[in-house]
Amino acid sequence: MAGEKILSIVIPNFNGGSYLEELLSTLSTARNRSKFEIIFMDGGSQDNSVNIAELYLDDDDVIVSEPDGGQSDAIQKGLERAMGRWFVFQNSDDMFDIHTLDQFLDNSEQYSDFDVVAFDMSVKELIEGDWKVTYSFKHTRPISWRQLRYNIYYTNQATLYRTDLAKQVKFNPAFGFALDYDFVVRFFKTIKPRVKTVRGVLGYQRMHEATKTSNMQELCRKETTNIRRREYSAADALLGFFTMVHYHAFKKIGLG
Repeated sequence: MAGEKILSIVIPNFNGGSYLEELLSTLSTARNRSKFEIIFMDGGSQDNSVNIAELYLDDDDVIVSEPDGGQSDAIQKGLERAMGRWFVFQNSDDMFDIHTLDQFLDNSEQYSDFDVVAFDMSVKELIEGDWKVTYSFKHTRPISWRQLRYNIYYTNQATLYRTDLAKQVKFNPAFGFALDYDFVVRFFKTIKPRVKTVRGVLGYQRMHEATKTSNMQELCRKETTNIRRREYSAADALLGFFTMVHYHAFKKIGLG
């Protein structure tokens, strides 16, 4: 159904058909399906990815299948097409919690004074044939920009950004792994956003043998190191360290 969208979900994909159907079929069951658009950015897959997208996406969603410069390039091209007030990108092998997504869409007006809405996220791993949650990160308060020197915290699976601000920051196609970390650091450094943390898991990261996290650790270390050297002075790093310690100490004793 056509109409103004609250949320734009960009899904970069390359030969991800084995996981994609579960993501898109789940999104198709959302009670507020008409309130968000899906922008499917396929890098010229040779599997059945595009057929799956065509099966589950609506007429006013976007399907693009063409060679690109990698994941970051695909996300940026999708972001440029985004029409919703809010933006999120989700890898084709990850998942949304539809109940939490519907709740956000039901109550999106209450977040109009914020630039970022940060939900909790969980990691799922395949154990004895079932996807089971093995780790969860729960926000207790907004994370300072300097604290991001030590961890991304705002994961793409569970963080919504105002689309107009995300378009200002943009994704850097030079990054093959740490594209989300680079985006988050620059977003918080330049925008100084107003953040609303919301309890409840919005997204699930699925860990499996083909994920970037499993296979590109050396590139991860190289790129994150370069980002930290570029964006943080020694003083920033020190202040960020104390902020991080304070954050986790209060979180551990339940005062976060």
